[in-house]
Amino acid sequence: MMESSRGQVDGDICVLDTSATPPHMTIDEAEYAGNRNSAWNINLLLFLHRTGFIDLLDAKYDTEHNSYQLTAKLLNLDVLNDPVQMALALENPRQKEAELQLHGYTIIRDLVQKTEATCWGRVFKHLFPLSQEVCNGCPVDKNGRFTTDKKYKLRTSPELTLDPSIPSRKLDRLMGSYTTMLVARTVTGEPNSEEIQIVSKKACEAGLGTIIIPDVFYDNLPFYGLVLTYSEFYFVASMAPYLFSRGVLCIFGDDNNTNQALYDNLEKLQGYGYRCVLYCNEFMPIVKARKAIKDYIDGYMIPLDRL
Repeated sequence: MMESSRGQVDGDICVLDTSATPPHMTIDEAEYAGNRNSAWNINLLLFLHRTGFIDLLDAKYDTEHNSYQLTAKLLNLDVLNDPVQMALALENPRQKEAELQLHGYTIIRDLVQKTEATCWGRVFKHLFPLSQEVCNGCPVDKNGRFTTDKKYKLRTSPELTLDPSIPSRKLDRLMGSYTTMLVARTVTGEPNSEEIQIVSKKACEAGLGTIIIPDVFYDNLPFYGLVLTYSEFYFVASMAPYLFSRGVLCIFGDDNNTNQALYDNLEKLQGYGYRCVLYCNEFMPIVKARKAIKDYIDGYMIPLDRL
């Protein structure tokens, strides 16, 4: 795309045409590839954005060429300009991407084979975390509803609100009048069991009422409050935000899409005045603001050992 006659490069800013074809393609081969080539380019750019090699700044649809003109900022020029380094840097992300796709196909296969095992709306929400959960009826819920828990069926949001609870002395000292605080995560990769145990204990000592963890079951967490997985949190934040009146700590991972969905929901809780503690990398991007989270939030940043 950068070698295309319709591409423009100015330092670390470039404008790319998604209909661009590889230099080795003949005109006949490009016509045969058609929209599949454009789809490949779009998927490639989104992949590079998710892995932190580029930042997508703007997108405009070109009706004449039936393609997109994407403006991107190149974030890691040393690696991007070195094919060997680039191949090595993309090895693990490509493997992870393939595993996530395979996992998604497995979920859909199980859904089709066992149509009444779980609510389809909740499964799709898990596969597409940035979407809003909507259930208009499926083999499990013929008439549609919000949740299919066997004991509790919360079909509409209850008209209940709670004022923020008085924080513990420790939390009040750390956060002051702010409703957001960033606890810097210094390790990379998805949080493991040991890390979640440590953070859970810190959250309990700070007097927080809820902790949000990845969609993996962890037994015997040293936390005396409400423990929610990511998928559970999306639902509860939408339907019962009052449950977070005592404050919440969220453990973020490495997936940008999931992190953005988590942050958007936490931001809604801040509107109620509820205290939100974010345990994440200080450079985690906030896409809508085009900033790192440390430069976006209105609150203090502390190391984990101070919590």
